[in-house]
Amino acid sequence: MIKKAAKIFEEIIPLPAWCMSCEAFVPNATSPYLCATCAKKLPRWYEGICLSCGHVHQMGDCEENWALALNSFTSVFGYLDPVKAWVAKFKYGGNLNAGRLLRELLKEYFRLHPSLTQEADLIIPVPSHPSKLTKRGFNVPSFLLDIKGLRINMTAVQKTKSTQTQASLHQKERVSNLYQAFSANTTEVAGKRILVFDDVCTTGRTLEEMAITLKRAGATHVDALVLARVVMG
Repeated sequence: MIKKAAKIFEEIIPLPAWCMSCEAFVPNATSPYLCATCAKKLPRWYEGICLSCGHVHQMGDCEENWALALNSFTSVFGYLDPVKAWVAKFKYGGNLNAGRLLRELLKEYFRLHPSLTQEADLIIPVPSHPSKLTKRGFNVPSFLLDIKGLRINMTAVQKTKSTQTQASLHQKERVSNLYQAFSANTTEVAGKRILVFDDVCTTGRTLEEMAITLKRAGATHVDALVLARVVMG
Protein backbone atom coordinates (compact mmCIF):
# COMPACT_ATOMS: atom_id res chain seq x y z
CA MET A 1 0.00 0.00 0.00
CA ILE A 2 2.85 2.35 0.87
CA LYS A 3 4.65 1.54 -2.40
CA LYS A 4 1.45 2.13 -4.38
CA ALA A 5 0.90 5.50 -2.70
CA ALA A 6 4.52 6.47 -3.39
CA LYS A 7 4.11 5.63 -7.08
CA ILE A 8 0.98 7.77 -7.36
CA PHE A 9 2.80 10.59 -5.57
CA GLU A 10 5.64 10.44 -8.09
CA GLU A 11 3.22 10.54 -11.02
CA ILE A 12 1.37 13.68 -9.91
CA ILE A 13 4.08 15.73 -8.15
CA PRO A 14 6.76 17.46 -10.29
CA LEU A 15 10.20 16.05 -9.47
CA PRO A 16 13.69 17.57 -9.60
CA ALA A 17 15.44 17.05 -12.93
CA TRP A 18 18.31 18.25 -15.11
CA CYS A 19 17.27 19.46 -18.55
CA MET A 20 18.86 17.31 -21.28
CA SER A 21 19.17 20.34 -23.55
CA CYS A 22 20.55 23.21 -21.45
CA GLU A 23 21.56 20.99 -18.50
CA ALA A 24 20.00 23.42 -16.04
CA PHE A 25 18.62 22.06 -12.79
CA VAL A 26 14.82 22.21 -12.73
CA PRO A 27 13.48 21.86 -9.17
CA ASN A 28 9.85 21.38 -10.25
CA ALA A 29 10.03 19.72 -13.65
CA THR A 30 6.83 18.65 -15.38
CA SER A 31 8.98 16.64 -17.80
CA PRO A 32 11.78 14.31 -16.67
CA TYR A 33 13.89 15.44 -19.65
CA LEU A 34 13.38 19.09 -20.67
CA CYS A 35 12.76 22.43 -19.01
CA ALA A 36 9.83 24.47 -20.33
CA THR A 37 12.12 26.98 -22.07
CA CYS A 38 14.00 24.35 -24.07
CA ALA A 39 10.79 22.49 -24.94
CA LYS A 40 9.53 25.64 -26.66
CA LYS A 41 12.72 25.93 -28.74
CA LEU A 42 12.53 22.50 -30.37
CA PRO A 43 12.80 22.61 -34.21
CA ARG A 44 9.20 21.61 -34.88
CA TRP A 45 8.32 20.89 -38.50
CA TYR A 46 4.77 22.18 -38.81
CA GLU A 47 4.44 25.07 -41.24
CA GLY A 48 5.47 25.77 -44.82
CA ILE A 49 6.38 22.23 -45.81
CA CYS A 50 5.38 20.06 -48.73
CA LEU A 51 3.07 17.25 -47.63
CA SER A 52 4.66 14.94 -50.20
CA CYS A 53 8.36 15.23 -49.35
CA GLY A 54 8.77 17.47 -46.33
CA HIS A 55 10.76 20.19 -48.05
CA VAL A 56 9.92 23.88 -48.18
CA HIS A 57 9.04 24.76 -51.77
CA GLN A 58 9.28 28.36 -52.86
CA MET A 59 7.12 27.77 -55.91
CA GLY A 60 5.63 25.05 -58.09
CA ASP A 61 4.72 21.46 -57.36
CA CYS A 62 6.84 18.84 -55.64
CA GLU A 63 9.59 17.51 -57.91
CA GLU A 64 10.84 14.78 -55.58
CA ASN A 65 10.22 11.60 -57.58
CA TRP A 66 10.73 9.34 -54.55
CA ALA A 67 7.71 10.96 -52.87
CA LEU A 68 5.36 9.75 -55.62
CA ALA A 69 5.28 6.30 -54.03
CA LEU A 70 3.82 7.75 -50.82
CA ASN A 71 0.32 8.99 -50.15
CA SER A 72 1.54 11.53 -47.59
CA PHE A 73 4.64 12.57 -45.68
CA THR A 74 4.87 13.97 -42.15
CA SER A 75 7.84 14.93 -40.00
CA VAL A 76 7.79 15.83 -36.31
CA PHE A 77 11.00 17.87 -36.34
CA GLY A 78 13.60 19.32 -38.62
CA TYR A 79 16.92 17.48 -38.30
CA LEU A 80 18.51 20.29 -36.32
CA ASP A 81 19.99 20.57 -32.85
CA PRO A 82 19.15 19.63 -30.19
CA VAL A 83 17.10 16.86 -31.85
CA LYS A 84 19.98 16.05 -34.21
CA ALA A 85 22.39 15.69 -31.29
CA TRP A 86 19.98 13.45 -29.36
CA VAL A 87 19.50 11.18 -32.37
CA ALA A 88 23.28 10.84 -32.76
CA LYS A 89 23.77 10.10 -29.05
CA PHE A 90 21.06 7.44 -29.14
CA LYS A 91 21.64 5.91 -32.56
CA TYR A 92 25.43 5.85 -32.63
CA GLY A 93 26.38 6.28 -28.98
CA GLY A 94 23.86 3.97 -27.38
CA ASN A 95 22.59 6.70 -25.03
CA LEU A 96 19.21 5.27 -23.99
CA ASN A 97 18.21 8.42 -22.10
CA ALA A 98 18.40 10.34 -25.37
CA GLY A 99 16.30 7.61 -26.98
CA ARG A 100 13.70 7.78 -24.22
CA LEU A 101 13.50 11.56 -24.58
CA LEU A 102 12.89 11.24 -28.33
CA ARG A 103 10.24 8.61 -27.63
CA GLU A 104 8.45 10.95 -25.22
CA LEU A 105 8.48 13.73 -27.81
CA LEU A 106 7.03 11.33 -30.39
CA LYS A 107 4.40 10.17 -27.89
CA GLU A 108 3.34 13.78 -27.33
CA TYR A 109 3.09 14.30 -31.10
CA PHE A 110 0.76 11.31 -31.39
CA ARG A 111 -1.36 12.70 -28.57
CA LEU A 112 -1.75 16.00 -30.40
CA HIS A 113 -2.37 14.31 -33.79
CA PRO A 114 -4.43 11.18 -33.01
CA SER A 115 -5.80 10.73 -36.54
CA LEU A 116 -2.31 9.90 -37.82
CA THR A 117 -2.29 6.58 -35.99
CA GLN A 118 -6.03 5.98 -35.71
CA GLU A 119 -6.51 5.94 -39.49
CA ALA A 120 -3.76 3.38 -40.04
CA ASP A 121 -4.48 -0.34 -40.05
CA LEU A 122 -0.82 -1.06 -39.31
CA ILE A 123 2.16 0.99 -38.17
CA ILE A 124 5.42 -0.43 -39.48
CA PRO A 125 8.85 0.77 -38.30
CA VAL A 126 11.48 0.59 -41.03
CA PRO A 127 13.26 -2.71 -40.28
CA SER A 128 16.99 -3.23 -39.92
CA HIS A 129 19.01 -5.92 -41.66
CA PRO A 130 19.94 -8.77 -39.26
CA SER A 131 23.62 -7.79 -39.49
CA LYS A 132 22.80 -4.25 -38.33
CA LEU A 133 20.65 -5.58 -35.49
CA THR A 134 23.52 -7.77 -34.33
CA LYS A 135 25.93 -4.84 -34.40
CA ARG A 136 23.68 -2.19 -32.77
CA GLY A 137 21.58 -4.46 -30.62
CA PHE A 138 18.25 -2.78 -31.36
CA ASN A 139 16.16 -1.27 -34.14
CA VAL A 140 15.98 2.51 -33.74
CA PRO A 141 12.47 3.09 -35.19
CA SER A 142 11.05 0.20 -33.14
CA PHE A 143 12.57 1.56 -29.94
CA LEU A 144 11.03 4.98 -30.57
CA LEU A 145 7.62 3.43 -31.29
CA ASP A 146 7.53 1.42 -28.07
CA ILE A 147 4.46 3.38 -26.97
CA LYS A 148 1.40 1.86 -25.35
CA GLY A 149 -1.69 1.68 -27.57
CA LEU A 150 0.00 1.75 -30.99
CA ARG A 151 -0.76 -1.02 -33.52
CA ILE A 152 2.87 -1.82 -34.31
CA ASN A 153 3.68 -4.63 -36.74
CA MET A 154 7.21 -6.00 -36.63
CA THR A 155 6.79 -8.93 -39.02
CA ALA A 156 5.04 -7.57 -42.13
CA VAL A 157 8.25 -6.21 -43.69
CA GLN A 158 11.78 -7.56 -43.46
CA LYS A 159 15.02 -6.02 -44.69
CA THR A 160 16.66 -8.69 -46.78
CA LYS A 161 19.56 -6.68 -48.21
CA SER A 162 22.39 -5.13 -46.21
CA THR A 163 22.81 -1.51 -47.32
CA GLN A 164 25.11 1.43 -46.73
CA THR A 165 24.04 4.70 -45.12
CA GLN A 166 22.28 6.75 -47.79
CA ALA A 167 23.87 10.06 -46.81
CA SER A 168 27.33 8.67 -47.63
CA LEU A 169 26.43 7.83 -51.26
CA HIS A 170 26.07 9.70 -54.55
CA GLN A 171 22.67 10.09 -56.22
CA LYS A 172 22.89 7.03 -58.51
CA GLU A 173 24.35 4.89 -55.75
CA ARG A 174 21.44 5.75 -53.45
CA VAL A 175 18.92 4.24 -55.84
CA SER A 176 20.80 0.96 -56.38
CA ASN A 177 21.74 0.75 -52.70
CA LEU A 178 18.12 0.31 -51.58
CA TYR A 179 16.70 -1.38 -54.68
CA GLN A 180 14.65 -4.41 -53.54
CA ALA A 181 16.13 -4.13 -50.04
CA PHE A 182 12.82 -5.09 -48.38
CA SER A 183 10.28 -7.89 -48.66
CA ALA A 184 6.67 -7.76 -47.44
CA ASN A 185 4.24 -10.41 -46.26
CA THR A 186 1.22 -10.15 -48.56
CA THR A 187 -1.08 -11.83 -46.06
CA GLU A 188 -0.37 -9.14 -43.46
CA VAL A 189 -0.47 -6.00 -45.65
CA ALA A 190 -2.91 -6.69 -48.52
CA GLY A 191 -5.84 -4.29 -48.48
CA LYS A 192 -4.37 -2.32 -45.57
CA ARG A 193 -3.60 1.33 -44.96
CA ILE A 194 -0.03 1.46 -43.67
CA LEU A 195 1.86 4.11 -41.72
CA VAL A 196 5.62 3.65 -42.17
CA PHE A 197 7.86 5.17 -39.50
CA ASP A 198 11.57 6.00 -39.64
CA ASP A 199 13.78 8.02 -37.34
CA VAL A 200 15.40 10.34 -39.92
CA CYS A 201 14.62 11.11 -43.55
CA THR A 202 17.68 12.18 -45.53
CA THR A 203 17.18 11.32 -49.20
CA GLY A 204 13.72 9.74 -49.01
CA ARG A 205 14.87 6.58 -50.81
CA THR A 206 14.24 4.30 -47.84
CA LEU A 207 10.64 5.46 -47.55
CA GLU A 208 10.19 5.16 -51.32
CA GLU A 209 11.41 1.56 -51.37
CA MET A 210 9.26 0.69 -48.35
CA ALA A 211 6.18 2.14 -50.07
CA ILE A 212 6.90 0.36 -53.36
CA THR A 213 7.40 -2.94 -51.53
CA LEU A 214 4.19 -2.57 -49.52
CA LYS A 215 2.05 -1.58 -52.51
CA ARG A 216 3.37 -4.48 -54.57
CA ALA A 217 2.25 -6.71 -51.71
CA GLY A 218 -1.26 -5.24 -51.89
CA ALA A 219 -1.27 -2.30 -49.46
CA THR A 220 -3.80 0.27 -50.61
CA HIS A 221 -2.35 3.34 -48.91
CA VAL A 222 1.15 4.11 -47.56
CA ASP A 223 1.78 7.19 -45.43
CA ALA A 224 5.19 8.09 -44.01
CA LEU A 225 6.08 9.61 -40.66
CA VAL A 226 9.61 10.43 -39.54
CA LEU A 227 10.92 11.82 -36.31
CA ALA A 228 13.16 14.31 -38.14
CA ARG A 229 13.61 15.55 -41.70
CA VAL A 230 17.01 16.70 -42.92
CA VAL A 231 16.72 20.38 -43.80
CA MET A 232 17.69 21.13 -47.39
CA GLY A 233 18.94 24.56 -48.37
